Formats: sequence, structure tokens, C-alpha cells
Amino acid sequence: MSGTLKSSLSTIVYKTEHLLQSNLDDFLSSWDAAYKTQIKDIDLFNPSIAAQYTTEQMQYFVKIFYHARGHFKDFLWHLGNHAPNNRFKQIILKNIEEEFNNDCLSHEQMYLNFAKKMKVDLTDVILKEDFYLPEIRAFNNGHVQWMYKQPWPVQFATFSAYERLDTTDYEALTALFPEDHVFFRIHREAEHFDKTYQELVAIWDEDPGHVHIAFDYIAKTQTRMWKDMANAMSQA
Repeated sequence: MSGTLKSSLSTIVYKTEHLLQSNLDDFLSSWDAAYKTQIKDIDLFNPSIAAQYTTEQMQYFVKIFYHARGHFKDFLWHLGNHAPNNRFKQIILKNIEEEFNNDCLSHEQMYLNFAKKMKVDLTDVILKEDFYLPEIRAFNNGHVQWMYKQPWPVQFATFSAYERLDTTDYEALTALFPEDHVFFRIHREAEHFDKTYQELVAIWDEDPGHVHIAFDYIAKTQTRMWKDMANAMSQA
């Protein structure tokens, strides 16, 4: 069986399984498991491969990963400007507030401190957008372009799906960074998804298809992003 046909069949089975889920929690459990299966063979998440990366490759990761996460503000800005009512706007504002982290260091500052521990100066990376890989730029821009074409329930479900992956992705990244860096721990323990859950339930009850479309989209783009990052690391 060709790789393309096998991939197509896997996608059909994956989506069919989702359609058979009778409630949102069943769907989420199935989606979590499917996503973990999709990313488990990516080099970044393989401890034996990750242990072989050089210091230079690890520092390179710090630079390119900044852009994979540092442009989320565009995602949030779009959502806030297109939210249909104050209830949704408050969820988005709460997310931004948590990023700023009250009297503590913002999540951005936590990442800058993490970079310093890795002996990486991110000044030019941020200001000049050095190391903003075309694939990662397409990843970020693609989210906003996708949401412009979707009805609000799909847009919000896309946001919810993206937030749900925090725990999974940052847990997987312990293969690359086993040391307990605050930035990674904060995101492994993040509860951003929980803030979206009640609205996601309402969207599911109205039309589960909105949730299927959004979550499948995020699983696909996120998996592609990690593969692109791993490929870039192998060439660094």
C-alpha cells in the first residue's frame, strides 16, 4: 500500500471515529489519543534522538520556537475583534491577562529567561524576526486566514483546540528539555482550555460538526508545524 493511500485511509478512519462519538468528552478523549499517536514519532519528541542534538541545534530550536509561539497575539487579536458578544470577549481578555501573569513575570519574560539559560539572546530574533522560518510564518498566518473563512463557532472551537494542546505539547517537549524550566512547567499545567470548555459544550450541542472541523484542523496544522521544526533542527 502506498504511503499516500495509507495516509488517506488513516484520515478517513480518524474522522469516522470522531463522528461516532456520542458526546464532547468522548470526542476529546479520542482526539487527544489520536494526536499523541500522530506526533509520537517526530524526532523532537524522541528522547534518544533529542539527546543527540548539539548545543548549537538546541540554541537554534530556542530561536525558531519563539516564532512558533510568540505570534499568538495575532490569533487573539482576530478573535477579540470578531467575537459576537462580551461573554466571548471576556474569555479572550482573560487569556491575555493570564499571559501577562499579574504581578509575576509574563509568559514572554519566562521564555526570555529560559533563552538566557540556554545562552541565547533573542533581541534580534524578536525585533528583526531573524529565524522566522517560512514554514512557521505560514503556520501562524494560516490560523488567522483559516478563521476569517469560518463561522464564529468554528473560530472559537479552533481557539479551544489550540489551547487544549498546551499540556500535551509541552509534556512531549520534556524529551528535548528534561530540566524543569518554568516556562515549560507553566504551560504543562496551563488551564486555558478549561476557560473555553463551557462555550465549547454549547457549540457541540448546537452542531458537533463545528468542533470536528476545528479540532481536526488544529491537529493537522500543529503536527505539520512540529515536523517542520524537527526537519529544520536536523539541518541546523
